[in-house]
Amino acid sequence: MKDLIISTWNPLGGACPHECKYCSTEKLMRYPVIKEKYTGEVKFIEKEMNTNLGSENFIFVCAQHDLFAKEVPESWISRILMYCSKFNNKYLFQSKNPARMHDFLPLFPVGSMLCTTVETNRPELIEEFSGGAIVEERVEAIGELYGAKRMITIEPVMAFDVDRMADLIIKADPDFIAIGANTGLLKLPEPTKDDVIRLIGRLEVSTRNDCIIHIKPNLERIIGKR
Repeated sequence: MKDLIISTWNPLGGACPHECKYCSTEKLMRYPVIKEKYTGEVKFIEKEMNTNLGSENFIFVCAQHDLFAKEVPESWISRILMYCSKFNNKYLFQSKNPARMHDFLPLFPVGSMLCTTVETNRPELIEEFSGGAIVEERVEAIGELYGAKRMITIEPVMAFDVDRMADLIIKADPDFIAIGANTGLLKLPEPTKDDVIRLIGRLEVSTRNDCIIHIKPNLERIIGKR
């Protein structure tokens, strides 16, 4: 998905409430302007409502935050979605609390991709490294977003049980699946090459024919070139 996204737009600031230990924002905190924007309480960046989002772009909205975290006020979510609708773009909205997306389905711009993260099926790893709803709840919620384009991102992939992991993702009936490895400094418990290849094989034969499975370049560190 990264190679398809032209830009990001980040109208939320403050620290993301999920506090995932592998968060990509942490890598950027060495820059004072980033540290200032993404620390403290969740905040609405009013000046972003003057940003020209252009046209015919694919934009990852709140790439450094979670727009649908329970701490984000409804009015902020509505304003951001309605602002996106003013521009002729496609958008990616990714959340570890996708159940909340149901409340805003009428407001999502045409062409939106709604996404959640499934890094592993193992609850002990989710508890240690990943915030947001437990993974089964994420999958159930994203799968019930009928009428919307749905995506599962398996990044950063962590150690998993092949059959249980595959069953979770297949249950969500996604339109798009992205699989990638950790690129941060934090060392995560990762799957074996064999497990990843077996998972990809299960997904290739068990998802819909029109489901796109995107293997990100950073996964080569684990499985080599395909």
